[in-house]
Amino acid sequence: MSKKTSKVVMVDGVPIKPISAVEHRRLDKRIKRKHERLRKRYREVHGPEQAARRFPPRSSLDSR
Repeated sequence: MSKKTSKVVMVDGVPIKPISAVEHRRLDKRIKRKHERLRKRYREVHGPEQAARRFPPRSSLDSR
């Protein structure tokens, strides 16, 4: 059997290779760290962690 080769796609004459799983995980970690840094710096950039703290569920006592 021959070794499996990655598929190369030509975009405007430039060969583009798909990224490996290792590189994909590295990029995901980098993006997560960047979003965490932004989340700490700017209040309006919030994710599920801060949304729960900033917008608590309404209790029945608030409707009075």
